[in-house]
Amino acid sequence: MATQRKTKNLGVNRSKSNPEVYNYIENVLKIKEKFCGRGRKGKLGKYGLVHQGKNPLPIREFYLLDAYVDPLTGKVIINSKDGLQGACINCDKAFRRARIIYWSKKHSKMTPEEIYDNYKKDYRNLKVCSICKEDKIPEDFAISIGMETGLHNVCKACSKSYSESVGSRWEIVSPDGHQVIFITPKSKCKICGSRKNLHKDHIFPLAKGGTDNKENIQILCRKHNLRKSASIISPMIKSVKDIKPKMICERYQNIFKTAKKEKWSLKKFELEITKAVREFISWKKSLSDEQLKEFFVSEKVRNNRKHSTEHAIKKFRQYCGTAILEVNKYISENNKNLAS
Repeated sequence: MATQRKTKNLGVNRSKSNPEVYNYIENVLKIKEKFCGRGRKGKLGKYGLVHQGKNPLPIREFYLLDAYVDPLTGKVIINSKDGLQGACINCDKAFRRARIIYWSKKHSKMTPEEIYDNYKKDYRNLKVCSICKEDKIPEDFAISIGMETGLHNVCKACSKSYSESVGSRWEIVSPDGHQVIFITPKSKCKICGSRKNLHKDHIFPLAKGGTDNKENIQILCRKHNLRKSASIISPMIKSVKDIKPKMICERYQNIFKTAKKEKWSLKKFELEITKAVREFISWKKSLSDEQLKEFFVSEKVRNNRKHSTEHAIKKFRQYCGTAILEVNKYISENNKNLAS
């Protein structure tokens, strides 16, 4: 019986600290080069791959392996021999492509029922979701013919939660932080305690300067999430003093500090920060594609994200074509309300 590979690192992105880790390996561990072990000693494996070209290679030609900077202590943590994978990046990519082709070819000849039955035969009758860590029947996982098991590692419920949590808002408003919250069978509505029809909600809306930090995320049922809508006023926020600093993006902190100091109403704060978000989006719109690419790359590093830069540019340009008039109308109407 085959063994399902398990990892604690699925979905963990520590790329922000990679340069510091590489510097540590080079300057403290004194390791400058490493041999790529792919296909050495005639062991080609089922995919028949062997390293091509120069060997050894500079260590930055290898992905890190369980090596990162501890966010609490600031120390480099290495839980493997040298902090590097055994195969170089090019060989690792070739291996992944070959694996997908090999298993896709095999599984494409099978029906979904045969893939599920095959999993039970080769592995076991239950499969562990890499997110909620619960044992579930194979049918609770979507088919993925390129995977060795033929199934995704994340169950359908957690996959749905993840896709809802990501959306396209990163491309548009570029919030600080990156806290992916998954809705599991143990999750419940923050307001009523319901466990049905749950949604991930940003307490202070992303569209109005909110962050993707854990301090700004809660789980609500569908009824309470729809009732809350995109307003900043909610059972959790009744005045500016209820807003935590980490709920607001760094680029809008000056507005937030002024609002607290001058004791603005929520309505005035919402208007001012909405104006600032619009100015930020307008600034992004004025950038060339090359400048916008540089911006998104820096945001990916800053917030440990893995979005496609090209896709982000495309989605942002599409958004800009329709959104500006709606927000300008909102600002105009609320200026009249504040003046009256």
